[in-house]
Formats: sequence, structure tokens, C-alpha cells
Amino acid sequence: MNNLEELYIYHCSNLKAIPNLSNMGLTLRKLFIRDCDDLEFVPSLSNLFSLQYLDITNCKKIEEIHGVEILQNLIELRCAGTSIRRLPDLSMLSNLVLIDVSKTPIQQIGGLPKNFERFFMDDCAHVVHKLIRL
Repeated sequence: MNNLEELYIYHCSNLKAIPNLSNMGLTLRKLFIRDCDDLEFVPSLSNLFSLQYLDITNCKKIEEIHGVEILQNLIELRCAGTSIRRLPDLSMLSNLVLIDVSKTPIQQIGGLPKNFERFFMDDCAHVVHKLIRL
């Protein structure tokens, strides 16, 4: 799978962890993981240098995403419907234009890029006050 550009994992109810993705670092541009009810762990994404679209949606047991803060090519980050409480500092991701943390218990965001265009969240009033001050 050294030439894989897109990986879609949908409705895998018995999947608890995603295997190591580091061997796809130079080619994987899109990673979509959706509706995997038992998924608890996604390995560090720090070696996925070409990743542009990361979508981890409705995976309720996911609490962290490691390595996302250094993905310089990332355009969209969607983690709606997860259990993520904290996002790392994303301020260095100059290509990032969309962040979706809807239906998450998000409490902290380390920092945001200056030129991002779309931010989706709901039921997060305490975070909105912090974002306005950034």
C-alpha cells in the first residue's frame, strides 16, 4: 500500500484500533474514518506528510488525535461526534481552512491558524469565549 492516496474506513463496528499508517506518509492525501463505534485509538499521524483531509466523524470513543499539529498540508480537519476534549496548537497549519468539532465535548484548543475560513461547533459556549480572544 505504498502508493495509497485515499483511505476510507466506514461502519467498522468491531474495529478497536487503526494499524500503523507511517508507511503511507508520502502518498496518503485523504483519511476518512466514520461511524466506527468501537474505535478507541488512531495511531500518530505525524508521518503522514501529504495528508490534506482528515475526517474522523462519529467515532465516539476517540479521545485524542496525535500528530495532527505538524501536518503542514492539512486543509480540512473534521472530528465531529468524537470524545475529543482538547485539540493541540494548530496555528502553524497555514493551509488549514476548515475545522469541525461539532458534537464533541471540546474544552480546549491550543491555537488556530490565522487564515482558516470555516469553524463548526455546537454546545461549546465556553470555548467560543476563548476563541474570540485569540
